[in-house]
Amino acid sequence: MRNEISDGHDTVAWLREQSWFDGRLATYGASYLGFVQWALAMDPPPELVAAIVHVGPHDFSRVAYRNGVFDLYNSLSWSDLIAHQENMGMLRGMVRTFTAERRLRPALDRLPVTAGAHDLLGDQAKWLDRWLEHPQLTDTFWAPLQCGAALERIAVPVLLVGGWQDLFIEQTLEQYRALAGRGVPTRLIVGPWTHLDVASKAGPAVVESLTWLDRYAGTGRSPGTGEPGPENSVRVWVGGEGAGQWRDTGGWPPSGTRPQRWHLGPRGALGTREPAARPASAMTRPIPPRPQAARCYR
Repeated sequence: MRNEISDGHDTVAWLREQSWFDGRLATYGASYLGFVQWALAMDPPPELVAAIVHVGPHDFSRVAYRNGVFDLYNSLSWSDLIAHQENMGMLRGMVRTFTAERRLRPALDRLPVTAGAHDLLGDQAKWLDRWLEHPQLTDTFWAPLQCGAALERIAVPVLLVGGWQDLFIEQTLEQYRALAGRGVPTRLIVGPWTHLDVASKAGPAVVESLTWLDRYAGTGRSPGTGEPGPENSVRVWVGGEGAGQWRDTGGWPPSGTRPQRWHLGPRGALGTREPAARPASAMTRPIPPRPQAARCYR
């Protein structure tokens, strides 16, 4: 992921030389293939007419260090997958994915972190060592993987697909706010999917994606007739008891919503009221004073 910006433009330069290329480029892809779309959009080529990004981050440094903490599980499991992707078929790759929890446990439980990673991967994932060596996201090491500037440079219609349980959902919502705020034709779909579910369960998103391509990259001989929904609009899946339905709104966050502070309570419960301190008489043993003030979590 360090050369995607230049690689993207080399690819477009190659396309220009092909006899079958008619001058219109539309990009479509998920996960890493979403990231490379943002890398290309750091300097959007004039041939670009539309983009469709499924569960793709624009800043990989914030994937490795989520909210300031190294994401050990996802980084290790992804590295394990990539390190073996060229020596196994699709079926074996799926088995490795489904057995990751059991196979990764010894490596996750070992300290230092690099020792556990080497036990699992040997020298096949040296990038993981480099990520751990650069914990500050302001380090120039991360610059090639930080494509947030693309959100201010791309101007073609963009369809964004995210999942409520996807590890990149925060960046997907950020992408929509940035693009729609600039007036770029943007559509957002968020469904009840994890990152890997998108390939098998996101049927509605695939249908809209093909319609988006037909609308903005359709040929003059066969113009697009589908309606993927109004531009700068949002369709989200609302779950929970008594819900389970798609809802459409004109933007994100929906009008009328407001930020709300939640507090972490006993046994992992969340509530809007700050938990009251228990009186000393109700305690079976004294609790040492807190070394610092209570922290807030988003």
